[in-house]
Amino acid sequence: AWKVVFGKREEEDEVKAKWDGVLARLPPTPPLLVEATLVLLRLVTSDAITGDDYRWRDIRREWLTLLQVHDVDDDHDVRREHRHPLHFFPLARIMSEFVLATSPDAVTARYPDSDTFFPDLTKGVRLAGQLLFSPTTTDPPSSSSSSWKCVVHHLNNARSSPAQPGWDCDVRYTLIDHLLTFAALRSHDEECYRVARALGSENVTLRGICPEVWWRYGIVLDRLGETVAAEDARAASVSLSSGGMEKSSGSVFKWN
Repeated sequence: AWKVVFGKREEEDEVKAKWDGVLARLPPTPPLLVEATLVLLRLVTSDAITGDDYRWRDIRREWLTLLQVHDVDDDHDVRREHRHPLHFFPLARIMSEFVLATSPDAVTARYPDSDTFFPDLTKGVRLAGQLLFSPTTTDPPSSSSSSWKCVVHHLNNARSSPAQPGWDCDVRYTLIDHLLTFAALRSHDEECYRVARALGSENVTLRGICPEVWWRYGIVLDRLGETVAAEDARAASVSLSSGGMEKSSGSVFKWN
């Protein structure tokens, strides 16, 4: 999975010669695929790559392999129709919904609880995946903006839902925060900007020593026309990145 993200693109024959072996053909594990997908998602939300980057295609293939492996009952060698293959790893299930949103071969949609498993979160990431990975269409910009606004609505509702023991923090800080802000910026809607600002304000309060949350907060403030506050947020991000800002005994930052 990590080779999919960071590996250098090579010629097909060189890849086969170097990696074609028993160990290289083992199916990926859910934790590795989740981590690799989150890395790619951060690259997308940072505008470093786009949804049509070849690495998304490669990692989509690995997700399909993983689902096919876990979709077989160990005792009877039949497909499990009563529960999702990744029922034991909710975050992996959500990530598979995102990556495979446009894949006709995905096995995630046929399970009875597909529409009731944290519906707002599932709908939000699935719609975001469809918007991000669908081929370029001739739809007017207003249609795309409206769809991204729906993503913000679903993810914001998911943030307000009761906490889920054991994996709530993973979903909030590694997925929802990044994707909601990205969707808000794509929506070009002031109401969505305000939702993202509220999220950013919460993050810089709870995770104020993280340069990334300050940088995202500054981008949102810029969209709202709050230029001075945006510059302050970016300055805080740069200073934290270089170790020039530290937290005092209270909850107030001081400059070195």
